[in-house]
Amino acid sequence: MASTASLDSIVFFQDKKRQIRVYYAFSDEKVIRESCHHQDYGWFVRGDGIVTRNSKSNSPITATRWTDNTGITQVRVIYMDDENNICECHGQDPPARLGPWETAIIGSAEETEIATTSQLAVARPDKDDTILRVFYQEESNNDGKSAALRETRYDLKYNTWAVQDNPIIGDALVGTRLAAVSEKGQNEVRLYYQGTDLVLREMYCRKWRWDPNSNRIRRDKLAERAPIAAVCWAPDASDLQIRVFTVLSANTSAIAQFSYSTPNWRVEPALKETYQAGSAISCCRNTASETAAQNPVILLYQPGNRAINFKAFPADESMVSQQMVADIRQPYGIPQSRDAGTGKQKEDEEDKKTDPAPKSRSGEDGISALKEKVEKLEEVLKETEGRLKNANEQIASLEETLKKTGKGNSTGDLDLELMIKRLREITDQINMDNQGGP
Repeated sequence: MASTASLDSIVFFQDKKRQIRVYYAFSDEKVIRESCHHQDYGWFVRGDGIVTRNSKSNSPITATRWTDNTGITQVRVIYMDDENNICECHGQDPPARLGPWETAIIGSAEETEIATTSQLAVARPDKDDTILRVFYQEESNNDGKSAALRETRYDLKYNTWAVQDNPIIGDALVGTRLAAVSEKGQNEVRLYYQGTDLVLREMYCRKWRWDPNSNRIRRDKLAERAPIAAVCWAPDASDLQIRVFTVLSANTSAIAQFSYSTPNWRVEPALKETYQAGSAISCCRNTASETAAQNPVILLYQPGNRAINFKAFPADESMVSQQMVADIRQPYGIPQSRDAGTGKQKEDEEDKKTDPAPKSRSGEDGISALKEKVEKLEEVLKETEGRLKNANEQIASLEETLKKTGKGNSTGDLDLELMIKRLREITDQINMDNQGGP
């Protein structure tokens, strides 16, 4: 069975260079990992790439960041542990030295009354980054189909987390995915979730007060417990922009996108990229006040078993925005952290130590061992086929970008041509491997 990913991402600028951080965990292990991207030299993994080994299986993940007065970027990755406590890993990005992540429980299961199927979302609405708001779902107390959404809040002034007394809304589908965005100019928060009618809904909070009723974004029904990812920005005070990515029931293998530009919502064309059903998706955009209005939106998604890809979208139809997208090197799958002490990899290594040579087997034991080998080979084959398909999709996307920007001698064009050439080399190598070539 294919592993699905929980994931979230952040983007920021440091020394005028774009940085991306992706936090993810696969459903067959209890490890949250980090992959990084730098504008100048692409994707990399810091240290062993492990954020925590303390999460529960299929834990939701939500992340946020801010830059403090010393210029250090503070990162918080929020998840659930085996006891269903809401936990936080707190770390720092350059220029601070890479050190261990600090882990703490920020909401006990008993205090929050959080559901075992709850998802998580975080918003950072305060102008000076002193307030964090984490949203979750409590246990259902009625028919098991709906349950209330709640909030726990961090206040830097008191350095404490506190569960808010009143529920936000009571008609959320049990197990709904969550996404939250904030517009700091008005201390606004918008919380997106799936209602029991299966449509995408929005709760709106301004000046710390929630509207009493939810807004239905569109009539289109989502796939049950569909992934939801959202980002917002305001080029000026009167022109709020929102993007929401999700999956519709009418096409569960494609990522759908809704866009808001004052004052209307509309449905954008579905993405052509392959989507692994059941996995999460994430989107991010730098929203600092000095960010250019044309800065692109970045989407992270799972195209196949144990693979994560990313795609950049122009913020508008301007040539500047199109060029910003072309300048971001889009890899064939982001690099994933590896370590010698987690999950299936550890089990395989222990097997090698205790059973270095294959032993003869007969009867049911031999059939079972052979069946296990076949299943492993089938899984490897599926993963390879998925990688080949992803590489071909990346080639088509890059060629399309090259056509739009106009083929020339600019650095961006040469980079695109080099990436297309490298991707073709990768697909050729994968084909050779599948055929048993050198």
